[in-house]
Amino acid sequence: MFCEKCNEKEAKVHIVKMTPQGKEQLNLCPECAKQYQSGMDGLSGFPVNDSELIKTILSNPAQFGLKLPRGASRGPVCPTCGTSLRQIQQQGFAGCPTCYRVFSDVFSRIIAGVQRSTVHRGKVPGRHRQKIERQQEIKQLRDQIEQLVREENYEEAAEVRDRIRSLEDGGLHDGL
Repeated sequence: MFCEKCNEKEAKVHIVKMTPQGKEQLNLCPECAKQYQSGMDGLSGFPVNDSELIKTILSNPAQFGLKLPRGASRGPVCPTCGTSLRQIQQQGFAGCPTCYRVFSDVFSRIIAGVQRSTVHRGKVPGRHRQKIERQQEIKQLRDQIEQLVREENYEEAAEVRDRIRSLEDGGLHDGL
């Protein structure tokens, strides 16, 4: 997709504005996004790319309504790559995939503060909604079975197993 302003470069910045008429999306290249941003009152210093956004949020979490754990900047270090939260603040990105697990509490707060949720709930086309909801229910029931077996509650686990079979059998006839 090309930038909607210059029509030359790839659009990598997607701006969503809420207006009285509804949601408007503007797709811009980084250069046009900076120009667009400079025209916005009070937001001209707001970062355009993910790395800069993370750096900005971590260096002043209170501005974004976040509280980092006491001593978080000195705190844990990733056992895989040795990256600290302080380094993530300075660099704006995690050192490796393990960092996301080690610093999950901090990242979860940042994501929840910025996105209002830590779970992606994108739009689902109507014809796939039922299938996806069924798959999610089956996954939850399988997790429930594991818990029931650990608790040695085999009768209830069998009932849940039968419910899973019923859901799976129902999925064979809906053409999805």
